[in-house]
Amino acid sequence: MHKRPYSPTGTEDRGYENVSRADGSLTNAGLLTSIWLPVLLVVFACLYIERANAGQIESHQRIVEAATAHVRTSREAKRLDGLEVTAKPLDPRLQLARCDEALRTFDPYDSPLRQRMTVGVACDGAKPWKIFVPVSVSATTRVVVLTRSLRRGTRIGPDDVAIETRNIFPGTSPLLSNTRDALGQTLARGLPQGTALTTGMVKPPRLVSRGDRITLIVSYRSLEVRSVGEALEDGVVGQKIALTNVDSRRTVEGWVQKDGTVLVSR
Repeated sequence: MHKRPYSPTGTEDRGYENVSRADGSLTNAGLLTSIWLPVLLVVFACLYIERANAGQIESHQRIVEAATAHVRTSREAKRLDGLEVTAKPLDPRLQLARCDEALRTFDPYDSPLRQRMTVGVACDGAKPWKIFVPVSVSATTRVVVLTRSLRRGTRIGPDDVAIETRNIFPGTSPLLSNTRDALGQTLARGLPQGTALTTGMVKPPRLVSRGDRITLIVSYRSLEVRSVGEALEDGVVGQKIALTNVDSRRTVEGWVQKDGTVLVSR
């Protein structure tokens, strides 16, 4: 009589082709299959749902790229060399609906280019949203620097400034990039040698002081009349000030000219 090969599990060794015994009880392979198959199905279902939802969530990379591009393409940024704009990764827990339109960027504070900024990124599509992205800015640019320390109120001359290329962080005030923008200006405060000048550090020189006797020019069409006036306040080029006409004792207003006269229009 032909004997079946011995099996330690009590079943025929058929590569686990049959997973149950004749009496309906499960073998080891069948038991494992019955336990893990539902679990695997749940895992696969979750992965499928997650992948499907991923297509409905806005990409963090797309948001960050829109924010940094907003800064790089600004008018101030175009004047700088070696501009670097970076943003930290967004919170991974942030989930925004995928925008069906191009992302819109804006400056929520209408601020000049500076080292740390906040850029608004918005979706105006079917599922609108808005987010604020912090960015960092640095650049290499030509700047006007002081060649020596100067006191407050000093009028800047040709020997007081020079041009240097520096790796700088933009500040709250725009930097001066041409010496002609500094010449003739006065310092708003004392500054040490090597300081990179900004528009907030300089101001036009005071041409008229309160109590000065100055020339008043009254212009009407082709007629021009000159008289003497007394300034009632200080004034710089282009500033409108009040004066008293010495002859008539009338109070008039006029604009300070480059030569120190005051033009009164009628």
